[in-house]
Amino acid sequence: MLSNSQYNEIERIYDARRKASRDLKDARSKELREKFPFIAEIEDKIITESIKAGRLAIAGDLSALKELERNNGQLIDSKREYLAKNGYPEDYLDDVYECPKCKDTGKIDGKHCECFYRTVIDHFYMPDDRRELLMKESFQTFDVNLYSREKDEDDPESKSDYDIMSDSVNAALDFAEGFEHNYRNLLITGESGTGKTFLANCIAGALIEKNIGVLYMPAYELFSLFSKATFSRNEEGRGAEEEKEIVYSADCLIIDDLGTELTNSFVTTELFACMEKRDLARKSTVITTNLSFPDIERRYSDRIKSRLVGNYQYLIMPGKDNREE
Repeated sequence: MLSNSQYNEIERIYDARRKASRDLKDARSKELREKFPFIAEIEDKIITESIKAGRLAIAGDLSALKELERNNGQLIDSKREYLAKNGYPEDYLDDVYECPKCKDTGKIDGKHCECFYRTVIDHFYMPDDRRELLMKESFQTFDVNLYSREKDEDDPESKSDYDIMSDSVNAALDFAEGFEHNYRNLLITGESGTGKTFLANCIAGALIEKNIGVLYMPAYELFSLFSKATFSRNEEGRGAEEEKEIVYSADCLIIDDLGTELTNSFVTTELFACMEKRDLARKSTVITTNLSFPDIERRYSDRIKSRLVGNYQYLIMPGKDNREE
């Protein structure tokens, strides 16, 4: 749960965004008013007409507002046409928002906008040590040469560990590069030390560079959070409920080491619900695990296995423990 000071910090961030938008608009308006007297005339006329209509409306003449809307619409169209003729975008003098959906307020119809959760994740769920780690563990530093190039001599069509790993890294890179345009999920499987978390960190770093909200959670932390949200009736439980919404709303959720948590019927139910909600919202999920598909079916359920088979791209991390190397 966000503390009052954290909420205040988020509010300051949104205040700064709105101020930056106003400053940019004012700077552009000043630039064009000085350069093109016609723009200054139109903007001054819009202000004058708005003040006049406001006074008439206060006096009870509500038709003045409709007249204002029609007249200002014509003036704005003239301004846009003039800008286009002089080599400027038509919307050059419009408000500029980091999030056009909520106009940098963080809320839509009284509910938190998606950008609110993204901002919270970026500022409170991505500590400096993890950011530092993501700078080190990237696609540029992933060394596929650690994997063997040997093939099965009895099978001429077999792939070496190097070939399999190269395919997995390329698929992960493609996932990150096309994230904004293609909704996909990834299941990264392999033995301990074969690079699953490293590859997940590569994806996270690449997405964060593009200002995409990434929430990284070890499996045991995720289900501990869900447990608090379900069973705690105190302030901690209410805070966990709020954090649960952040899990559902993150642009990309990375669940690391699925299978290391204590698995029971509650965990199975919550895992499926999380996958279902994120799938309906078209929010991508990346899962790393040591488990095979038969293991997943035995530990969780057939419907979770079916969801992974049908909705997740399967990346294999071959070979032995490479952590020491």
